[in-house]
Amino acid sequence: MNQQYNKEMQYTFAVVQRLKERFHNVVVINFHNEPGTEPFFCRAVPNATHTCEAIRADREALFVNGRVDLDYADLAYGAMKAGWLQIKSDKRMKQVTQAVQNYQEKTLKLSSSNFKRVCLLPEDLEKIWRLSLQSELMFFPDQVNSTNNDLRSDFETAARSTLCKVDVNNTLGYHDWQSFFKSL
Repeated sequence: MNQQYNKEMQYTFAVVQRLKERFHNVVVINFHNEPGTEPFFCRAVPNATHTCEAIRADREALFVNGRVDLDYADLAYGAMKAGWLQIKSDKRMKQVTQAVQNYQEKTLKLSSSNFKRVCLLPEDLEKIWRLSLQSELMFFPDQVNSTNNDLRSDFETAARSTLCKVDVNNTLGYHDWQSFFKSL
């Protein structure tokens, strides 16, 4: 696991702890559960009532970032590294990525979840789990006891899906995929 990330998390924990020792109104907001600016202006910033009301009045304008599926781009990049096609611009990369997605979803009638995946080692997963749980306990202690099983279940699901990536070597080992890429 990335040691720089680990240091940054330890720093964050220490800062929050120091602030809580000196201030009674430290608020930590989990933007994964509550996206947008409403939690910040309505709960964390004191006396921001007009801003809070304006944000609540304009809830339809809220944009939440979605997950980006990189599987198709990873396959395109792998095929380029294998020498099966050339990609020399962002535009070409987008074209090839779209062609890969179309081949998987329209021609093969499958989705990216059907690819064989490469996941993190169990010891790395355990480190991430401990760090995640430590974060939840520090930032949201009142919620962790009631949701610990849900947190672990969600983490286990992510460990088998979103924390994994497409096995490029396996997929590019299939003759059909080789032929597809060489035809582009």
